[in-house]
Amino acid sequence: MFNKNNGLKSMSGTSTIGNIKPRIDLRAAPLIRHLVDTRLAQTSGGMKLRFLLLSILIVALSTAAMSSFAALPQIDQQRFDGIDEVIGKSYQVSIRPEDTLHTVARRFHTGLEEIRLANPTVDTWLPDVKSQVTIPSQFVLPALLREKAAEGAEPANTLAVINLPELRLYLKRNGVVTTYPISVGRPGWPTPSMDTRVTQKRVNPSWRPPASIIEAAKQQGETIAPLYLPGPSNPLGKYAIRLGQTAYLIHGTNKPSGVGLRASHGCIRMYPEHVEVVFGRLFEGDRVVVVDEPIKVGWLNGELMMEVHPALQEAGMNDQQLYEQALDLAREALAEAGVSTSKLDEGDIIKLVTEQTGVPSAVTRNGIRLPNG
Repeated sequence: MFNKNNGLKSMSGTSTIGNIKPRIDLRAAPLIRHLVDTRLAQTSGGMKLRFLLLSILIVALSTAAMSSFAALPQIDQQRFDGIDEVIGKSYQVSIRPEDTLHTVARRFHTGLEEIRLANPTVDTWLPDVKSQVTIPSQFVLPALLREKAAEGAEPANTLAVINLPELRLYLKRNGVVTTYPISVGRPGWPTPSMDTRVTQKRVNPSWRPPASIIEAAKQQGETIAPLYLPGPSNPLGKYAIRLGQTAYLIHGTNKPSGVGLRASHGCIRMYPEHVEVVFGRLFEGDRVVVVDEPIKVGWLNGELMMEVHPALQEAGMNDQQLYEQALDLAREALAEAGVSTSKLDEGDIIKLVTEQTGVPSAVTRNGIRLPNG
C-alpha cells in the first residue's frame, strides 16, 4: 500500500556552480515602474522630475536585461545512443541578492513550476541568498523517444514530443535530443493529447483571438483586442508553428514569466529565445505528439531511473493511483530487460510519488548489468 511516511528528501549526482556574473532582475522592473508612476501622480515640483528620471532609468535597465537573455547559450544538446534513456544532469547554483525563482528559472532554461517542485523549501519571490537552488536539468526521455524503430523501418528524422504534466517539449533531430520548458493550457482550457504534424510556420504572426477567449476575458474584467499585429504586444511573440488542422500553436510570448506554468488557452508557449531555435529545427510535415506522462522510467548506467510529476488536474489521479502506475511501469521495464523484480526498491518509488519533484532517481537496488550492456 502507498504510505507517505517514508524517509527524508535526498539529492544525488549534483554539482555546484558559483561566481556567476550578476544580472539585472527584470521581473521586478514592471512593478517598480508602476510604483514610480503612482508616486508621480501624487507629487509635484522638483520631486516630480527626480521620479521621472528614475522611471526612465528603470525602463532602460529593464530593456537591457530583456535583451541579454537572447544571448544566453541554449540547453546542452544530448545525443541519444539508444541504450541510456536519461539525458542531462541536475546541479545546484547560488542565489544572487536580486534573484527570484523566476529569474533563476529563465537563466538556466527551466520553467517556474519545475524549479519550484525541485526546491520546495525555497521562497519563490524572496529566496534566501545563502540558499542553493537545484536546477532540474536531468530528464528521463518520454516513452515515444525511447522506442526503437521497428525492424526494417526508417527511424523518424525529426520528432517533437510535448509532455503535458512535465511542462516540457522534447525535440529529437538527427539523433540529437534537446528539451525546453513550456506553458500549456490552464484548467478549463486544457491542451489535448494529439498525434499530428506541423502544417504551417509563421514569422511575425498576427493574431485574431477567438470569440471564446474574448468572452472569457470580459467575464474576468479584462480586455483583449480583436486583432494583434506583429510587435512586442503580440501574445504569440515572433514565431508561431501550427499543429495539424487545429487552432493549436507552438509559439513565443510577450509574457515570458508565464513559461513553465499552465497559463495558456491551450497553445504551447515558449521562451522567446527557445521558440526561435525550435522554429529553425521543426519543419512542415514533421511529427509532433502531445502526451500525458506524469511518470517516466528509463535506464541509466544499469540503474532504472524514475521521474514523477504531479498529474494533470483533469486526470483526477490520487497518490495511490499514481503509485500503482509507477509500480506497473517499473515492473514492465524490468521484465522487458530480463531483470528480476526483486531488484526493485518500492520504498524509493513511494518517496518519489510522495514528493513529486520531477527530479529523476534510481528505483533499483545495486547495479544491474543489462543483457545489451
